[in-house]
Amino acid sequence: MDRATEQLELALEDIEAAEAEAINCRCDHLPLYRQSEIYYAREGVDLSRSTMAAWIGKASTLLEPLLVKLREHVFAGHRLHGDETPVPVLEPGKGNTRTGGLWTYVRDGRPYGDTIPPAVC
Repeated sequence: MDRATEQLELALEDIEAAEAEAINCRCDHLPLYRQSEIYYAREGVDLSRSTMAAWIGKASTLLEPLLVKLREHVFAGHRLHGDETPVPVLEPGKGNTRTGGLWTYVRDGRPYGDTIPPAVC
């Protein structure tokens, strides 16, 4: 195997790890230290939060162009629906949580005869 192929395979493994970490973090609403305890310690893997945070950063960088296009599509609609979902957020150093907001915007003109695909951002 040549060096370029090895580097590509390592990059793909890194992307897969970043993708899995982003899904765990955002879909399961678990902070990194809890993921480390639940997912990795159970498998006997000692994985630092800094490594997981680096994966999240890489995934964010890779997905940024997609987010830009998605945001353009959603906000170009004639009708826009917004929703704020309250979520608990840890307050660093205080040992407790406060309520934060997760905003979601939806473009869906189908009930009004629009044929453009709906989307959420």
